[in-house]
Amino acid sequence: MDQSQKELDKYQLANPFKRRVRRSVDTGGDSYKLFLEQAELSSSNTCVDLDLPVSPTKFVRYQIDPTKVNSIPLSRDVYNSRVEQTRAKQSIIPKKVDGGVLLNPHGGVYINNKHGEPVVVSNGTIQIISQVDVYSSNEIFEPYYHLRIKLQNVNRDVMVKTSEYWNCADFLRGAVPGFAVLKANEFKNYLANLAQNPSIPKTRQYDEVYGWVRIDDKFIYLHQGIPGCTNSVLSLEVDYSKAQDFLNCFTSSLRNPSYATILLLYSLGAYIQPLLTEADIPGFRSVLFLVGETQSGKTTLAESLVGCLLEKSKVDITSFQSTFPAIEDVFEKGKDRLILVDDLYPKGKQGVDKEFEEKATNMIRILGDLKLRDKKGPLGKKLPTRHYTGGAIATGEILGLSTLSSYARSLVIELQPGDICKEDSLWTLSRDKTLAKSFYSAFIRWIEEKQTGLILWLKDSFMALRSTGNDSFKSPRLQDSKRIAILILALFQQFCRDSGLAVGGTISRDALDRYFIEADAFMKSHTPTEIFCRALDILISDDKIVIASSEDHFRKKECDGYYDGEFIYLIPTNVFDKIDDYYQGTMDACNKDLMLKDLYKHGLLVDNNSHRYSKDRLARPKRPYLMKFSINIVKNDTKEILGGKN
Repeated sequence: MDQSQKELDKYQLANPFKRRVRRSVDTGGDSYKLFLEQAELSSSNTCVDLDLPVSPTKFVRYQIDPTKVNSIPLSRDVYNSRVEQTRAKQSIIPKKVDGGVLLNPHGGVYINNKHGEPVVVSNGTIQIISQVDVYSSNEIFEPYYHLRIKLQNVNRDVMVKTSEYWNCADFLRGAVPGFAVLKANEFKNYLANLAQNPSIPKTRQYDEVYGWVRIDDKFIYLHQGIPGCTNSVLSLEVDYSKAQDFLNCFTSSLRNPSYATILLLYSLGAYIQPLLTEADIPGFRSVLFLVGETQSGKTTLAESLVGCLLEKSKVDITSFQSTFPAIEDVFEKGKDRLILVDDLYPKGKQGVDKEFEEKATNMIRILGDLKLRDKKGPLGKKLPTRHYTGGAIATGEILGLSTLSSYARSLVIELQPGDICKEDSLWTLSRDKTLAKSFYSAFIRWIEEKQTGLILWLKDSFMALRSTGNDSFKSPRLQDSKRIAILILALFQQFCRDSGLAVGGTISRDALDRYFIEADAFMKSHTPTEIFCRALDILISDDKIVIASSEDHFRKKECDGYYDGEFIYLIPTNVFDKIDDYYQGTMDACNKDLMLKDLYKHGLLVDNNSHRYSKDRLARPKRPYLMKFSINIVKNDTKEILGGKN
């Protein structure tokens, strides 16, 4: 250490100011004359060496010239006047590291300014631990930087959005008490140097995301305990003894093996839909309706299967009486799980309320199209498509869907009195949710372990089933649903063999075939044409729709139409009102426009438009609008009734 450094160490320098020295000297001596000669010969930028007697010293402070900062030795507490200096301190010149960043060994960060000189940037150092993709859904994520701030030998971790990383000074000041940024532009350069490090690891974090996600080319079912999965309320608990108890209780609760089989296979399909999609299999794409009279046990049975992996099962249960956005919110949070929509029934004067029809159609299309409705952000910009994977069970006393396409996207179980055994088995299922949790947890774990070969097997097997074309169902969706059910049944049986679970004869291929035979018959009986013709036959036979046997009788009597021996002419307002009343409180619904369109398509309606009757009648209405139908809209027995009327 040179002599000048020793002299400076005698004084505490609180701030980086240059010092001007004033001394009292003898101006009459030879030394002073020598000083004047040197001063005249030197330039203003030349340092003059003084060799003068020591006298009392005064310091005058003024701002430092940044171009000459290196000529002034910096003390340890240059940027903190409260720190006590000692003679035994280390070198106070910052040490240079990668990227030109200068780290003060006593805390804080320096960086070279545009002149290449070190200036203080902040009083704490920053380290980028990792770049984290934080997922808010299985598809939408926001990139973050995981930063570690070292301030006064204390580490504090913070998460900063990548898009806000370059302007995070204010955020860090608020997040880390005591953290200060003294040079804003230099601080941005410092952050840029940190982000250029190629060795920063990249990780994922799942916040409120549940179900299947792809990580490193493998599907993982996110639940509690999975690294990177935060705030999860899902839990997997595998207990094969409880899984066996679940199968025993479930199969004992349903007396109809066909219903037990489709209900179990549908629920298993809801838990593995993303893997089916990976294998190019559409999945069931249907809502499963449990329709039965009140107190039949349908809701209790459905609740025993729903929400079993959640800490609070009510999250996956909603009521159809809620607003549809509320129902949709439950669907959005219930990906890769089973949702229960309870109390599904039409209401209103005409049997099918418009609100019911709209909500039912929207719910069915979520499953049918495997996506939620389009949603717009705060500025009206359309948000990314929200895909839905999972399943839904809806319960109600009646169904009353108005369109054939809605029925095509549905699997219906019409429960008869006594189909559900409301005894010890059902009570045990509803009381002990750990039975269902153990069963579905074990199935999910088995799928995780077997997924590589399983996806390939699913893809090949589904294509093979499609190529055979064994079934002749009118509905392509119903056809695919049966093929998918066959594959899931095979998975279920293999899972039981690998896990040592006894299946019994209830869940079988024969029971599955019987269900889809009934489902096909149900579909055929619910076309708009079939619904219209069936009601018309019954109402004519019961004299609730009166058809005159000739035009002359039609002009004299109050009736709903007439038959001229070749065609049937009907007053559409009268007929459709009576058909609507007939179906009130049943699973069928009268939709006039759809019925007319379907009747015209099949040639049963001669003209799709109604025409006013040209002659005056003695009865009201005097000149009604009429529509012309083929005689084939009624059965042979009804034709005889029409021909025999006077």
